[in-house]
Amino acid sequence: MTHPYKIGEKVGLYSENLPEHNGQYTIEAIIEANEDFECRLTGEIIYTSEGHAYILDTPLVDLIECDGVEVLWLEESLRKIQEIGDMDYKELMTSLKNSVLEWT
Repeated sequence: MTHPYKIGEKVGLYSENLPEHNGQYTIEAIIEANEDFECRLTGEIIYTSEGHAYILDTPLVDLIECDGVEVLWLEESLRKIQEIGDMDYKELMTSLKNSVLEWT
């Protein structure tokens, strides 16, 4: 199964429910539906019942539930991190202009 995020990819976490954890992380693992994963904090077995979920490089817990088990993250809470290019603005515009000219 293909996923929009890959293991090792840097992502932005933007959670409406747990905004205290928002920030930049790396995808550590992808958990498929009903696949067991051992919580790195408590050793308890956790899983997602539908689709898939992501484990980040830093185990984060829901302080409201306060059960100490790390949170599995869904795609809606994650965003792609745009890599900074090595071209300056003028070089980028020239490159784009040349690409358009090649297509016409």
